[in-house]
Amino acid sequence: MLGDRYATSIGEQKALLKHSLVESTRILMPSERRVKTRCGILLRRAEDQVIVTSDTDNMSDEGFYCKSEQPFSPGDRLECDLFVPTGRLYSDGPNLVLHGCARVLRIEVRGLEPGFGITCEFEDQPVTVE
Repeated sequence: MLGDRYATSIGEQKALLKHSLVESTRILMPSERRVKTRCGILLRRAEDQVIVTSDTDNMSDEGFYCKSEQPFSPGDRLECDLFVPTGRLYSDGPNLVLHGCARVLRIEVRGLEPGFGITCEFEDQPVTVE
């Protein structure tokens, strides 16, 4: 564990996430571009106690896409715990845990596959880094 601390700005949050994604995927990521990467994520509506567990399909410093059995709605505000690998890709190393909030932008019905696709954008507020 790195210990709890707060990012001082949304810019610091985005830089930290971008650095972690680059390190974990070993590729350079221009701003606004999504990287296909799998990070564990816990989602919870701000007013709800139900926790949804999922993995991201892709991410950027602006947000993420994941699948969920729980139907969220565009505009929902979600509390997130994002588990970003800090070691080599696919290794059993420690994770960087980012605690923050995101807003649901879009929901996709996945046809014959179970669940929903969820596109979320990180909110402009500091996150807790564990």
